[in-house]
Amino acid sequence: MRGATIACALAMLTLAGTAGYASAQAGQPQAAPARTAPAQTSAQQPSVARSAADSACVAPSLPLTGSFIFAGLREALANARSWATPPALPPGQATVRAIKLTLGWSAFLLLLGLGVLVFAPEKLRRITEALSENPGKALVTGLIMDFATLPALAVLIILLAVTLLGILLIPFAIVAFLLIWMGVAALGLFAVAQVLGMAMMGPAQRSMSQRGAALGGLITGLVLLLAPWLAAAAMTWSNMPALVLRGIAVTITVVAVTAGLGAVFRATRSVGAGAYVPPATHTREELAWQTPTPVGGVVAAKRPAKAH
Repeated sequence: MRGATIACALAMLTLAGTAGYASAQAGQPQAAPARTAPAQTSAQQPSVARSAADSACVAPSLPLTGSFIFAGLREALANARSWATPPALPPGQATVRAIKLTLGWSAFLLLLGLGVLVFAPEKLRRITEALSENPGKALVTGLIMDFATLPALAVLIILLAVTLLGILLIPFAIVAFLLIWMGVAALGLFAVAQVLGMAMMGPAQRSMSQRGAALGGLITGLVLLLAPWLAAAAMTWSNMPALVLRGIAVTITVVAVTAGLGAVFRATRSVGAGAYVPPATHTREELAWQTPTPVGGVVAAKRPAKAH
């Protein structure tokens, strides 16, 4: 709102200055005789044209108007620059601030991962198994999902734009889509962290319970994934090392999230395929042994073994 107010004020001042300058240029030939004839009577003074008087009043104020316009423009640019970039801090304070932010986000991800491990352990286990069975296929599937995210969002917006009610729901649909995508990505990231952590733990997890091994693997994996971010934050005081470490951290995180997305999709598809129960194909002869026949005096016998 402040930027819009400054822009409107600049536009109005520019128009006012332009109009005053044009009127001054138009009334300048008429204002000259009035300046060269100082010995006029009071009866002749009302005969000066109104436009010349206005021009004489506006012309001296043009430098003030121009300086005000340029001062407002400089102020608007300074405000926009201060909004776009954070205030500059000394290297030590910037490093401490970056470390605090990294530790805060790490704690948030750790708490979120513990919540998933407590409230949805079976789902996390299926995703972890799908990732462990074939990490290459999970990564390729995640790449396909990454490229299909924006087209899917565009299709959703187009479908909603068909009706008036759908147009009103477009902002909510975009927010819901992004929240769902972030939730799925976080779930996949936790699965990748658990696989990495359990691989790093090695034989030590054999002496733990299943829940303890899962918890230890999740914490160890998250520490491994967040360590590059913490190293980059600790090197904020130096530009080039911080930039290199930040690039490494971004690359590792993108690969982990992509593989996690593919694992989530493959686990969901495998669960959907496993939920299908085929119809019974037993023949009448195979089921006859289960039914006793008391009329004929034949009792139920054991199920005969199938001949191979």
